[in-house]
Amino acid sequence: MARTRRIITNPTPHWTAQRRVGQLLQDLFGDDDDFNGNQQMQQNVSELLGIFREFPDLILQEYGVVLYNWRECCGEEMGGRIVVDGEPTNWDYTPLHLFLYADVGLHPIQALFDLVDDATDNILEVECLSRLPIHVACRCSSEEIILFLAKKRPDLLKERSEEDELPFACAVNNTRHALSVKTMQWLLQQHPQAVRGRYRNSFSALASRCGARMLPLDLFDYMVDLYLDLQKQEEEPPTELFFAKDGLELHMDLQRTKILGRLLQQQSLTLTALTVAAKGWHSEAFIWMMKYLEQNKALDFVCISLPLPSLSNSSSSSNTDSSVEVEALSQALKQNNTLQRLHLSFSSKDTVSLRSWLDAVKSFCCNNQHGEDVGLVLKNVSFSWDPAEYRYTGLYKLTLDGYYYNYLSSDHNRWVFNLKTHSSNFSEAYFVESIEHILSIFGHNLASLEFAKPGRQNSERESILRIHSLLQQALTAFTPTATAAVPDNHSCNQPLEPLTVSIVGFQYPAVVEGSHGEGLLSLFRSLFRRPDCQSKLKSFTLKNQGQQTIQQYNVKGVLEECLIMLKEHNITLQECAPFGYQDVRIQYFLDLNRLGRKAVRNITCKSTLVDLLVKAQHDSALTTADSNTCNHDSLNSASANYLRYHRVLGIMYGLLREAPGLWTETT
Repeated sequence: MARTRRIITNPTPHWTAQRRVGQLLQDLFGDDDDFNGNQQMQQNVSELLGIFREFPDLILQEYGVVLYNWRECCGEEMGGRIVVDGEPTNWDYTPLHLFLYADVGLHPIQALFDLVDDATDNILEVECLSRLPIHVACRCSSEEIILFLAKKRPDLLKERSEEDELPFACAVNNTRHALSVKTMQWLLQQHPQAVRGRYRNSFSALASRCGARMLPLDLFDYMVDLYLDLQKQEEEPPTELFFAKDGLELHMDLQRTKILGRLLQQQSLTLTALTVAAKGWHSEAFIWMMKYLEQNKALDFVCISLPLPSLSNSSSSSNTDSSVEVEALSQALKQNNTLQRLHLSFSSKDTVSLRSWLDAVKSFCCNNQHGEDVGLVLKNVSFSWDPAEYRYTGLYKLTLDGYYYNYLSSDHNRWVFNLKTHSSNFSEAYFVESIEHILSIFGHNLASLEFAKPGRQNSERESILRIHSLLQQALTAFTPTATAAVPDNHSCNQPLEPLTVSIVGFQYPAVVEGSHGEGLLSLFRSLFRRPDCQSKLKSFTLKNQGQQTIQQYNVKGVLEECLIMLKEHNITLQECAPFGYQDVRIQYFLDLNRLGRKAVRNITCKSTLVDLLVKAQHDSALTTADSNTCNHDSLNSASANYLRYHRVLGIMYGLLREAPGLWTETT
């Protein structure tokens, strides 16, 4: 945080003491290399307390300090605010906050309160980074310090941090200490609502986000009882239940699953939505959960993770056999007649197990199409794969969503799948192989494909090359060859909506210019010149990582390639960002496609043509100002209206040119 420097010619003792306090507080944290070996902490604390005895008002002031130990005392959630480009930055904190972050012990903290006895409320109510001292203590201090602060102001246990966390939730995720069951129960007794977490329909926690530390069974059992007591006190208890927390390293075993089952069985008649965001399940625990799902008569939405191969009871040596768990899921889906939406997540690099689960989802989706007279009502399935070893690396991630459509005007039902892939460079063998397998079994149902590359990575060229390969796989799935093995009467082999392709998070120089011809122009040519793409592609989006603008680079070749494709071949593409904004001719053909260019070519009725012309005449994107950079904001109102008028006429004329036989007949 920037500060204005002042030149003090005759510093007062108070000013000198204030400067010294700031230096000593920073010294508590050393630097990133020698913090753990800092032997001067106790001496610094003693000197600080001596200054505070002489100038007690300095205790209530804030000092700019860099927390070099932020991983140890703050966790990744707060690190996202104070860390810039991988380095912690200077923020203002009170001495009490810093004593807690530095873990100086109970006695110095007691001494602080002795010196500000008349201002206890003030020191406890000061927020730094939107956190009260009680939040910081619960997050990284020992239980003796937590109890010391909590007993001074028990009412503050009801206050939430900026992350919407109560002190109890902070205590569950304590970065330094595993608190005793007795202390955790006492915190809940002071504020029983803390068992609910952020929302009244959520359970606060099943495990700590710090490592893989599980909640003790006694505490978990106590929390479930407390939650049920709260439910009984409400006239209308919530019908949704979420056991969810980002970054939760929870592996559900059978004991915890059965404790959770007590809560589920109590709400079996009213619970309609259940989310359990565990990292994975032990095999026997997952099977037990599937039996519960099979028997439940109220749930219409379930979000649940899948068993991890390392936790499976299977005895296979090389390849993990998940057939027992897969069969349990399939049986639950077949027997449950209320479930409409299902989300499955898999957090493992084991591609053999991944394929087993995907094949099971595919089999269920395609073999259990149903009408109104059949008991199954499952309409939405989504599948996410996140094999990242750590939450904040974000190197590998895949999300596959499936939506079941039942068109009343048609005689078939169908599934549509949307694939999102995230990787550091798309070159990891297991990642690429899995995506290729997914494309091979879901490709003819694929509706959208997104490639995203989060974070700062150096290997842009390899990423672009890999996207070339994966795009070829995806587009090939639309050809007759890819779907030849699927029976003609198979409902998954129905024609789908056009494809949406997104490339997100790359630096424009690497994507646009590339190297040795592997830039965006090569990608456009390989993509736009495919016959299947010309008839299927609906949207192409390139989103930049960083602050560069596309105007900074020579994209003339890309614009010309896009224009040729739209003018001569493609009649489905409706968005081509950001290039549609760079050339009015490209935007013209995109608007023409959006407003019925394909439909006009196939119609035989004049009235339908008239309807499309009227729709174009009143289209809001044509008749109002938009974000197209080709429209000059500096134009006066009259000139702008003139341009919009001719823009509408141009689209209407373009539609007429697509079907001259309908309006040139003399009759």
